[in-house]
Amino acid sequence: MGRLSAMSVFWGQRNLEWMYFKNTPWPLLLVTLPGHVVYDLAAAAHFARSGHLLTYLSAKWGALRGMARVWRQRDDVQRTRRSPLLRMWKLMDGRWLALKLREKRFDRDLARRA
Repeated sequence: MGRLSAMSVFWGQRNLEWMYFKNTPWPLLLVTLPGHVVYDLAAAAHFARSGHLLTYLSAKWGALRGMARVWRQRDDVQRTRRSPLLRMWKLMDGRWLALKLREKRFDRDLARRA
């Protein structure tokens, strides 16, 4: 596995925010937002350790700058959504945050060995 590129960090982190806010229905957004914020903080620590904190922060700023367009797109996405809210809730893994943190530790350990 190669080193992270600044562009992959930027596009991945910016698009993560856009997809989360555009595609998550309001009730699930409210329930999952605290975990999302914790994940973002953990990601900031991860990217700080890997030397990509400025890229990460730039991506989050880019996401914020494009949020008006995302909110307009959100209206269309949510209006045409076909999956019922309860079905989405049942498909979600309540342990996702622990899984993502384990994934970040694995990536960090793998990078140290390279």
